[in-house]
Amino acid sequence: MGYNTALMICNDGLHELERDPDAGKKIARGVLMADRDPPHSISIGNHCNPVSILPSQHADTAQLVVVGGNWIQSVAFLRNRDFTGASNDPVAERVLRQLADDLGYNLSKKAWRKREDAQRTPTRQGGDGLLGSGSAGKG
Repeated sequence: MGYNTALMICNDGLHELERDPDAGKKIARGVLMADRDPPHSISIGNHCNPVSILPSQHADTAQLVVVGGNWIQSVAFLRNRDFTGASNDPVAERVLRQLADDLGYNLSKKAWRKREDAQRTPTRQGGDGLLGSGSAGKG
């Protein structure tokens, strides 16, 4: 399946990336260097770190990444598990639970969310069966 690489681009360095005809080559070289110096930052033009690159991971590995404050960091990995799905898909919840377990934590639903889920009941006419607006009790 190959390998994937997570990287962060600082938007204030986009103009330097756009102007540099070798930007693609520099990023490709940075991907190769990231295993030795994670996260690997590359300089382009007058910007010292418009791109930061994490080490490549096998395509069967899901990676939880934190981005903020002009930095990128790997937090946890899922290997050889089914991790595809949309953010509201039960697969996403399984991934979150597995990551929490790998990091030594348990997850539980908030009380207001449990009440919302309890309000969902099967209906004879179809539909989602949501009986309330779901906003009561939040907070």
